[in-house]
Amino acid sequence: MARSPIIIEFWDVGQGDATVIRPDPTRVFLIDVGPRNSPVVQWIADNSQLKVEGIVLTHNDADHAGSISAFIEAAKFRIQRVYFLVDQNPKNERFAELFVHLDRAYKAGYVKEIIRLEAPQVVWVDPTGSVEICVRYPAVLANVAARTSNQTAGRSYIERFRQSARDLGKRRAFGAGCCDMLWP
Repeated sequence: MARSPIIIEFWDVGQGDATVIRPDPTRVFLIDVGPRNSPVVQWIADNSQLKVEGIVLTHNDADHAGSISAFIEAAKFRIQRVYFLVDQNPKNERFAELFVHLDRAYKAGYVKEIIRLEAPQVVWVDPTGSVEICVRYPAVLANVAARTSNQTAGRSYIERFRQSARDLGKRRAFGAGCCDMLWP
C-alpha cells in the first residue's frame, strides 16, 4: 500500500519559526511553535481531531518557543512529547519559567513525555518507518557544557530527514536517501 504524502508547512508567524509536519490528516509533528500570539495556537484549538505526536523546540528564545504555553493549553491531552533543548542557564528567569510550565503540563497529563533534546536522537518516524527526523546537533557534551544559548550551535541544531534503505530507488515524497534541512 502506498504511503500518502507527508505535508510540511512552514508557517508565517512573524518574527520566528513554526513548522508543521502532517504525515496524515489526523496527526502532526511541530518544529518550534513561534512567538506569543502564533497562529498555530488557534489552528490547533480549531482542529481538535489532531493528535500532536511531538513538538521540538530548537531553542528556547521567544521567537521559537514563545507560544508553547498557549499551544499546550489549546491542545490539552493531545501532545505525546515535547523535545526541550537545555540551551540556557537553568537559573535564567525566562528559561526557568518555560521549564516550570512544561513540568506542570506533564504533571497535569497535557504532555505525556518531556525529553531532553540532544544528538544523536531520532525524534520522529513516519508510520511506515521509511522517513525519520534525526537531531544532528548539539551533542550531549556540547549541550551539557553550555553556559549561554550561543554555545550550542548558535542556539540551534540540525535535523535531518532520512529515508530507509528499503525505499532507495523508489520514487517517494523525499526521493531516495537523505535530505538535510536546517532548523532554525
